[in-house]
Amino acid sequence: MQSLSIEPLTVQATSEPILRFESVSKAFQGKIVLSDLTLEMRHGEFLTLLGPSGCGKTTSLNLVAGLIQPDAGTIFLRGQPANQLPPRRRGLGLVFQSWALFPHLNVFDNIAYGLKVRSVPAKEIDGRVGDMLDVVRLPGVAEMFPSQLSGGMQQRVALARALVTRPDLLLLDEPLSNLDAALRKEMQIELRRIHSELRVSTLLVTHSQEEALVMSDRIAVMRSGRIECIGTPHLVYNRPPTRFVCTFVGEANILECEVEAVAQGEATLRRGALRFAIEAPPDVCVGQRLAAAIRPENVVMAPWPATTEAAGTAAVVLDAVFKGSNISYWVAVGDERLHVLTLPPLEGHAFAPGDRVRVTLPKNRIILLERGNEPHA
Repeated sequence: MQSLSIEPLTVQATSEPILRFESVSKAFQGKIVLSDLTLEMRHGEFLTLLGPSGCGKTTSLNLVAGLIQPDAGTIFLRGQPANQLPPRRRGLGLVFQSWALFPHLNVFDNIAYGLKVRSVPAKEIDGRVGDMLDVVRLPGVAEMFPSQLSGGMQQRVALARALVTRPDLLLLDEPLSNLDAALRKEMQIELRRIHSELRVSTLLVTHSQEEALVMSDRIAVMRSGRIECIGTPHLVYNRPPTRFVCTFVGEANILECEVEAVAQGEATLRRGALRFAIEAPPDVCVGQRLAAAIRPENVVMAPWPATTEAAGTAAVVLDAVFKGSNISYWVAVGDERLHVLTLPPLEGHAFAPGDRVRVTLPKNRIILLERGNEPHA
């Protein structure tokens, strides 16, 4: 399986990428974790490695940090081979899942630790720590200890400690996983703000699609030690190339369809009682099998009209779940079940189980998925 790039990779001709993996492989006790991984990261970019547990994303980050060595291939930092470079000489900032603050040191000394190790003059340390506390919006807490801080404040201190040494590459390993849901959302915005202010190249490892979509310039979706696709959050979400990417980054209705007709640049696809049109792909022919997908929020649902001329396919509501910001429906089109997300109505009533409705799949919202990129059954 080859990785699919859904955005042209453009690197400035005058500058080497800040980070490059060239055919990197890694195994632990005979189990392959990374397989022939090739990837480039631009200067100033916020790049996220996104994938399920065991896909190789944390191993990739540990290789960049120099905590482990690749079995094959080369890692380049700032254009130079770095396989044998000790961690302390890599010029990196690291924030791990546990944050690892020193409990016996106050906030000032936690942040200043790396500067003191580097024998930075005390006056400069005072200024740089103060500036960093302003960046992470923690004024007035320099004398407090980690045990006196909330989880979100501790996370900011860990980030300040990583940034105060002025690294040109920041590594984040699931830094928000220990926060509650509300604080996690707040810190996503804060991390994005800090990156925009400092423009430090940032490599994030996460399994959270929301974190990746909110914070990233580009997302590399990983699976089984390889990159399945790489692109901007918009393209990864709206034009995923494979079933795995489509269902891992968001929800989707996956439809294994047959081409029923081709005419005037359109192809009509059939899945049981469900029929819908797409822009005809090159060389498509009647009888061909295609894998299509549509996001639940892109399915249009309306009351079933008394007249038969209205567009759409007849369906029956099976279930409706009110979630505040949206309503999640399951509807049946013949034997096919579709997931639909809609906004709650401002007036009137939402659909209820048993209601007859019509569903429409807009042509420009249909995603055609690549074949040959899924594991064999």
